[in-house]
Amino acid sequence: MNKKDKQSDIFKKLLRISSKNYGDFFLVLTLISLLGILELFSVLSIYPIFINVTNVSANSESIIIEKLYEIYNSIGFEFNLINTSLIFSLILLVKFVAEFLINRYLIKYINRRISFIRQTLMKSYLSLSWKDTKDLTVGAINSIIVTEIERLRGCIMVLFKFTSAILFALAFLATALISNLKLFLLFFILGLSKYFISYPLQKGTIKDGFNLSTSINEISEDLSETHSNIKSIKIHKVKNFFLRNLINTENSIKFINISIGIKKQLLRSLDEFLIYLSGIVFLSISIIIFKENIAEIIISGILLMRGVRKISEFQVFIQRINSNHGLVTKVLDIYDSWLTKNNEIKKKKTFHPKKNIKLKNVTIGFEDKQIIKKINLKIEFGKIYFLEGDSGIGKTCLVDSIIGLNQILGGQILVDDQKVQIHKNELWFDGVSYVSQETGILNLSLKDNIVFGRKFDETKLNFASDIVSLNNIGNFMKSNMPLGEKGNKISGGQKQRIGIAREFYDLQKILILDEATSAIDKRTSDKIFSRIQKIIRGTKILVILISHDKKNIKYCDEIIKINNKGISKIKVS
Repeated sequence: MNKKDKQSDIFKKLLRISSKNYGDFFLVLTLISLLGILELFSVLSIYPIFINVTNVSANSESIIIEKLYEIYNSIGFEFNLINTSLIFSLILLVKFVAEFLINRYLIKYINRRISFIRQTLMKSYLSLSWKDTKDLTVGAINSIIVTEIERLRGCIMVLFKFTSAILFALAFLATALISNLKLFLLFFILGLSKYFISYPLQKGTIKDGFNLSTSINEISEDLSETHSNIKSIKIHKVKNFFLRNLINTENSIKFINISIGIKKQLLRSLDEFLIYLSGIVFLSISIIIFKENIAEIIISGILLMRGVRKISEFQVFIQRINSNHGLVTKVLDIYDSWLTKNNEIKKKKTFHPKKNIKLKNVTIGFEDKQIIKKINLKIEFGKIYFLEGDSGIGKTCLVDSIIGLNQILGGQILVDDQKVQIHKNELWFDGVSYVSQETGILNLSLKDNIVFGRKFDETKLNFASDIVSLNNIGNFMKSNMPLGEKGNKISGGQKQRIGIAREFYDLQKILILDEATSAIDKRTSDKIFSRIQKIIRGTKILVILISHDKKNIKYCDEIIKINNKGISKIKVS
């Protein structure tokens, strides 16, 4: 992508981020334009003051000044120093109030946009498939949703400032052109000369800005590549090779930053010198050759200088926008990618299993590592299965493959005799309740930890609590007292009871109990399983119980036994 295309690309992307639709964007621009009009009036209202102070003729060649005088005369306005100063002060007051209100609105508008983008990303992240969420690290999620979205706030503000700088510059220069053509042309020639003198430095600074953005992106890509190959790096002891890439890029960034710093300083010094020189030439030609009165020169000078100042700001904003090209591109790419994946999930059909799940010649494992091959198994809804096997044999891997958390490496899974790709359909989770050995506890009340963000239903809460006897956990149920960070105010067994209650609050068609009572005393565990057995009997719910305690077999209908030879199914007598 060449420089021109990059410039166009960054503005299109920033415009997308900055507004939900073009109407919002142009509303903000209209409000900013009002500030430009007020500032223009404040400059023009200085002219009558100078006329009174300098005692020069009020006659002017400026069409705008003449129109201003006509307005004053039509309302019977007397041109003395007090009246003209009063008008000037009033316009300034209105401008300051408008500036405060419009800037406040702009900040609120940007806050709403940032909030919308962050919430949309968070919703998209929570709606991603299990496979996609598993590929993301906590650091990556924190970086995109918190750090980089916050940096976007400055990018959006810069875009509006950039746009307002263009509008203000055009307004001031157009007014100066209409007001006094001779002075405008003189200023234009001097300004053009200044621009061509400083252009090489400006061009170099903009180019360095693009290079800096590219180098920062390279570091991010190098880190990602390093992380994905960390195992091979450690095995082959080549960390210095990858570190060298990082150092080379870092040295490049240092050199670019030094170059930008030097060029900016030279540019400031050159600009300062050229402004002084242009000012002297402008005043000399205006007074000696054009014989303009001092008030006319000052008004035209202010208009032209304000326009030039806005053009200078415009150049600074361009550099800042260019330097954030990588950030804006990264955020939008992730934003679009997550939304696309979520839309694909929505198009998929929801499962409504009723009879059974069959595994035909299924091979399970993690990534390319096979754990169990050629599994042929049929499990029926309405039954409780005890999954038996040594530690590390593949019990959890089998269950995760059945419910879609893990991709099978071969074979077929059939639901009610229909072939499905469970791991590719996020909607399968709508029918799964899963209790693991480690229950995540939020620093909220016991009630909120059971309801877990779902619609509150007191009947469901009481039902779920009674199954695991949660009403006897101190005063937590009655007091709404938070359970502490990661549940540090309660025991491991109490956490597991909350985990079971959480799933029974809204029990689904498939219930997985993975060492769900390993931290609970035997007496309480027996009561819980006895109650679960009574609830499941006569329903069409499939339960898979994973436990090292073989005494829990008595609550089950069949045993699924896993060993080195394969998988077998035994009825419980």
